[in-house]
Amino acid sequence: MPGKYPGDVKTREHHPTVDLGASRTREQLTSRLVNRATALAAFKESHHRHLDLLSQACEGHQLDLIRKVRLYTPPTQREGPRRTHILEELMTDYLAAAMAMLGPAQNRHADPAAWDRLHAELGIQLPPDYRIVVDAFAPIQINGHLYLCHPATKQWNLGQDIRGQIEAWSEVPWDDLDLDADEDPRQLFGLDELSFGTRNGLWPIASTDRGETIFLHAATDAPRLLVNYDETWAEHRMSFAEWLYCYLIGEDMTGPNSAAFYPGPVQLRRLPMSADERPEPWYGPDRGM
Repeated sequence: MPGKYPGDVKTREHHPTVDLGASRTREQLTSRLVNRATALAAFKESHHRHLDLLSQACEGHQLDLIRKVRLYTPPTQREGPRRTHILEELMTDYLAAAMAMLGPAQNRHADPAAWDRLHAELGIQLPPDYRIVVDAFAPIQINGHLYLCHPATKQWNLGQDIRGQIEAWSEVPWDDLDLDADEDPRQLFGLDELSFGTRNGLWPIASTDRGETIFLHAATDAPRLLVNYDETWAEHRMSFAEWLYCYLIGEDMTGPNSAAFYPGPVQLRRLPMSADERPEPWYGPDRGM
């Protein structure tokens, strides 16, 4: 039976509704906490030289270098350049942690002018961490499911993808749907209105072949992502880099029991740029998972 919302624009598949009230089992939660701890430990080990450099910078009060890793640490934790604080900040640099799992940036299509054109067309600025990941790898399929497009390519063009999804989602007659409270994103997340592609609305920035759509909520200064999976919605008050990191280590990032975790290095596959192209996958570095 068709779902109420448009599916992923690449597959248009619909999947069984996940009960928002379903709770994680103790075993599942424990497993995911262990995965996160293991990944963070591996990241710390691979960056121990960077940590030593930061410690030296702290002792010498080289604040410009210190600021480079002060991405997500709350201001209350930033009192004084101490090694423990730098460690906390390094461990929460989710962009670096995600990139460490994906491997060296390729930047095949990196083009600042393409981003400028896209931002002028959209009327909003997409987050810097999102742009860095997209420039590094897109057009790409990550982890066997997650698709990222790029603004500089003819095929898998990010602007075209965003516009197509906005059009599809804007056609949903929200007021006419018989939605339960746990199905209506307006009630779930306290939205005054539900709009797509507007200055205060939702912007589809990524999707999966499982029918999941990741939206950027443009109305807030603090990072906020909403994710739809068929008739299930999830909210994440975090940056795209943190969302990607948590997704890759197997946390439920699109709804309850939605994890897509595969042990070992992360798989990446370039998206075909022609009808006869069949790109082969490759894998990121070992991540101790």
